[in-house]
Amino acid sequence: MTKESKAAISAAEMSLDGEYCANYILVDGSPVPEPDVVKWAEWFEGSHKERVVARDEVDGFIVSTVFLAVNHNWGGGLPLIYETVVTDSYGGEGSATRYSTPEAARVGHDVEVAALKRVDLVEVRKELLEP
Repeated sequence: MTKESKAAISAAEMSLDGEYCANYILVDGSPVPEPDVVKWAEWFEGSHKERVVARDEVDGFIVSTVFLAVNHNWGGGLPLIYETVVTDSYGGEGSATRYSTPEAARVGHDVEVAALKRVDLVEVRKELLEP
């Protein structure tokens, strides 16, 4: 694990007085808890480009990985604040996976892109997304 990964996890685990923190912002690319909802909302409103980790299109599918800025791990533990979603070109959701660190999110994104580039998996995903 890199020094940056450890710092990102440490920052992501932080919260005020050990309490759960729902909202996060990025400071120099690292997730940091932001308990002040007004500050978080102001940051969120102007941070669209900063929140996009990666986006690729493969054979009619879109792989999008973003910083969610909201912790989706309601049960405790590391916050789930990044997400990779695979959709077809019409926006039909095929899969979503959440991560705690930017590094894990980038790896997850790359795995999804690599999987879609395999012809057999592309056909399987198309079948799963058809109504």
